Amino acid sequence: MMGLTEPRMPDKTPDKRELILGAARELFLEQGFHETRVEDIAARAGIGKGTVYTYFPSKRDLLVEIIRSSMDAFKSTIFSAAEAEDNPRAKLEAAAHSILSFGESSQPLGRLVMESTGISDKELKNHLLKIRQECIDLFTVIITQGIDQGLFRPVNPRIAAQAIHGAMTAVFHEAMFQETWAGRKPPHAGLTSEDAAQELLSLVFTGLNPTS
Repeated sequence: MMGLTEPRMPDKTPDKRELILGAARELFLEQGFHETRVEDIAARAGIGKGTVYTYFPSKRDLLVEIIRSSMDAFKSTIFSAAEAEDNPRAKLEAAAHSILSFGESSQPLGRLVMESTGISDKELKNHLLKIRQECIDLFTVIITQGIDQGLFRPVNPRIAAQAIHGAMTAVFHEAMFQETWAGRKPPHAGLTSEDAAQELLSLVFTGLNPTS
């Protein structure tokens, strides 16, 4: 019909989206997820409250995206560290060091993850499970290469990968959630991420070393 036009959709830009995410992350870490208001995020980002809702329907969506992007960076760190090495043993060592170092440096993120435990998001859960499977796939390939090269004894590479990933994840969680232990020291308190990685790798390679 003459004289009628389609409603104009708000412009969205990657830069503004990242600006909102950055402001939300800062405030969530400074004062907690529940204490932070959307208007606080808008003020920190220097934009209107309505603009925040243009990109993220709710504060919950902001938290989910922050956790998602952080875990994507975590996965990239592991893969980059492993791919930088040629020897399968060195690949596992590099992966372990990157996992535990990331956990140690991400304690503030650990607080956010704990705050998100009451938030049910199927898409985020599936995304995190996908990252887990991709890491186990990586370890499976590395272990298979080690077996083929005679560096590791013949084992089921998938089961070995799951066991190693599970052990790394357990130590990673203790490093990441140290600030949430309510005054109690985690079992490996006092160890650096490097020391913890070496302890873990010693156990791993004792089990993988070919028998003499």
